[in-house]
Amino acid sequence: MKIPFDSKYGLIHLTAKISHRKGNGKIKDIVLNLALDTGATGTVISRKRLVAIGYDLNDFEDEMYITTGSGLISVPKIRVEKLSVLGKEKSDFLVNAHDLPPTASVDGVLGLDFLRGNILTIDFVQSEIELN
Repeated sequence: MKIPFDSKYGLIHLTAKISHRKGNGKIKDIVLNLALDTGATGTVISRKRLVAIGYDLNDFEDEMYITTGSGLISVPKIRVEKLSVLGKEKSDFLVNAHDLPPTASVDGVLGLDFLRGNILTIDFVQSEIELN
């Protein structure tokens, strides 16, 4: 599935969706705006957005150290029930819970952990991106 993007901007913005099953069994989805970041080893999703859908950030599975402009920080790794982006879906997927600076225009970044095992094609002439 080819997804259009605006090649005039510095970031490639992707529409993503995460899901969370509430205690009553109902599934809640939230749409995110993620930046494609092939330099990021892990996917990062805003702590605020994870809490908004019902994830408990105190119930983290692991932690990861990431380098920011302020130095090295520790962030919790949260297992999301489902992450869907670029026509692909990953279940029980670990993401790094971290709020990007207020000036960031995205809810997080899609990293290499989601892309591995696929063929990523970025066509700047046609302004399309595809993950097979």
